[in-house]
Amino acid sequence: MTKNDIVTHIRRARKEYSDSYDAMKWLTPETASIASCKREQLIDTIFDNHTKDPGWLFSETKLFTHAISPGCTLCGQGDWSCLFINGICNAKCFYCPSDQKKKSQPVTSTLEFSNPNDYADYVEAFNIKGVSFSGENPS
Repeated sequence: MTKNDIVTHIRRARKEYSDSYDAMKWLTPETASIASCKREQLIDTIFDNHTKDPGWLFSETKLFTHAISPGCTLCGQGDWSCLFINGICNAKCFYCPSDQKKKSQPVTSTLEFSNPNDYADYVEAFNIKGVSFSGENPS
C-alpha cells in the first residue's frame, strides 16, 4: 500500500465516520505489534494448556477448543444466511461495512429483499440450513 493509498483511506474513513472519527482510538503500528504478540501468546496458551486438542476450522478463521456452535458450523460451510433488516444503526461498530445512516431494504450477501416471501424463496433455493436476522436497529 502506497503512502497515497493510506492518505486516501484515512480521508475516506474520516468522512464516513465524521461524527465519531476524532473520538476513535486508532491502532498504531506499535499497538498493532503489541496486540499481535499478545494474540500469539494467548493462542499458544490455549494449545499448550488445553486437555482436548484445540484446532482451526474454516480456512483457519475459527479457533475451537472443544466444538464449534451449530450456527458457526453452518456459516463456515456456506449454509447460513444473515438478513440485515435495514441500514439504520447507532452502534457505530468500527468493523461494520454498512454506512449505517440510510434506511434500506432487508439485505443479505448484497441481495435486497423487499418481500419476505422472496427471502424465503432464496433460503429454499440455496438450501440454506440456518438464518439469523441482524437488526441494525430496525425501525
